[in-house]
Amino acid sequence: QRRVEFTSKQTDKGNLVEEDAIIYASGHIPEMGLSSKNERHLTNEWMHGTPDVLADEWVFDTKASWSHDTFPLYESELPESDYDWQVLGYMALSERQRGRVVYVLMSMPEEMILKESRWKLGQEYTQAEYEKFAAQFRYDDLPAYLRIKEFDIEYSEEKIEAIKRRVLECRDYIQNIILPALESNAKKYPESYVE
Repeated sequence: QRRVEFTSKQTDKGNLVEEDAIIYASGHIPEMGLSSKNERHLTNEWMHGTPDVLADEWVFDTKASWSHDTFPLYESELPESDYDWQVLGYMALSERQRGRVVYVLMSMPEEMILKESRWKLGQEYTQAEYEKFAAQFRYDDLPAYLRIKEFDIEYSEEKIEAIKRRVLECRDYIQNIILPALESNAKKYPESYVE
């Protein structure tokens, strides 16, 4: 059994700064309390997942933006609708009625800035050129109102039921289409013709 693992420099940054983003956001969002990354994996018969933060009444999912260009400071609606469904799933799993996606603008780790600089500036550049380039990926000097953007997720029993229906449809597709096709192929191409 093999899985396709998605990776990109954006997700790499998000993974590297996730814990720091949660700590930074929790210092500015009272509902989060002073939180650290949740490690408890939740599961039921339809879904599973590990929410970033489980507070008393809330589920929080943090998203570390790649740069100031991708940070949704001026957005009034959640930029990625998939995150709405993700947090709804977490709400259902944790039996909480309140959810929020929190975008956090964190400085890029230095090793990533260095890698980006080699790609953008080439192999030879001055320290001054590097510092000018790196400055666009460092945000520690900015106030919190320029580094945190919150989007509340409305609890919807209707959407949660839609998730469950979709899961059942997928299971049915696997059972009635995928598995018979694999079985047919296995019969057509046995492991070996050599005795």
